[in-house]
This record gives sequence, structure tokens and C-alpha cells, in this order.
Amino acid sequence: MPLTPADVASGQPIASVAWGNPVRDRTLQVFSSVADRDGSWGSPPVGAHCITTDTYTVWVRHVSGSWIPLAQEGRPIGTISLPTDTTTTDLNGQLVGATLSFAIAGASRTVGIIVSVRHDRNGAGLNKTQVQIDGVTVPGGVITRHEGAGGNYQQALSGHGFKDLAAGSHSARLLISTPAGGSATMMSGTNFTLVDAGLAAGLFP
Repeated sequence: MPLTPADVASGQPIASVAWGNPVRDRTLQVFSSVADRDGSWGSPPVGAHCITTDTYTVWVRHVSGSWIPLAQEGRPIGTISLPTDTTTTDLNGQLVGATLSFAIAGASRTVGIIVSVRHDRNGAGLNKTQVQIDGVTVPGGVITRHEGAGGNYQQALSGHGFKDLAAGSHSARLLISTPAGGSATMMSGTNFTLVDAGLAAGLFP
């Protein structure tokens, strides 16, 4: 969208196409909902702004042709918590808890994952608690090590990771792995939260 046309010529009405349309496209248009916006403004230029009053969300028109809500960064996308204790002895990882379904609007975004774990386990070696998004394990999460020949212990830990996601629908679940010969009980309250970390820059494919 170019700069607003040059100074108004003497006698030129502001309602002319050369002025009226560019001025309209540079104001914050107000709609009652997304449906109202899409039905009323068929061809908004890239960079146009509007607000939908049902949720009081401010949107900007992206070069992809989609509307992207402003000020998403840092906003929670969703959270899942284990309601009951869950025991696993799976070396390769076991999906536990409910599935979090969510959507990315407009362009690709980087999603931050915050994991908080309470567990009671035995056996030496590594115990991993991570998050899978769309069937792919996100690097990071929580990794603990229990040295020695065994014995029970409890820990409360937290970790994090990041993942670039394309616009569209996605799903996430907890993934828990234990060492061979060991077992872990992920206790109720173990959880993860997804947050919006901004437009994707290709750092976390």
C-alpha cells in the first residue's frame, strides 16, 4: 500500500477515488465479527487494520492474504494437565494425557512449549518428558538422570522448547520415556502450556 496521495489540490473533493479509498484503507475499520469483516471488505490491501468487536481483536492484513491478530506474542494458546497419576515403562516413549487441539491463524508462528513435571520413578538412567506436536517430538522439554542401581525418588521440574508451525490446525500431547528396566509415574498436575512466540523466522523447523 503506497503513501497516501499528495496534498489535496484546491477544490478536490475528499470523496474522490484518489483520496477516499486510500484514506479508508488507512483507518481502523470496525466490524462486529470476522464474518462481518470478510463479508464487508472483499479486497483489503496488505497492511490494512481492523477491529472485530465481538472479541475486541485488532487484525492486520498479511501479504499471504490472511488476517493476523496483533499482539499475539506471549499469549497462551492452551494448556493440558494430567488429571491422574500415569505409570510408564516405555523406553521409546508413551503418549499420555489428553490431546490439545489448536489452530494457527494467518502466517507461520513460533510456538513456545513450557513443561512442568512431577514424577516418582525408579531405575538408573535418563527419564524424558517432552511434547509431541502433530506426531513430532519437540526438542527440549525435561530430561532427568537417576544415577545408581535403582531406588525410588520424586522430583518436580520444568523445561521448555520451541517449534515453528504453519497456519492451520495442530495437536499436541505429552510424551514420556523411561530407561530400560526402569519405570516412572508421572503424577497428577504434570502439564504443558503452549504460548505464541511471534512470527516464525525458520529457527525452529
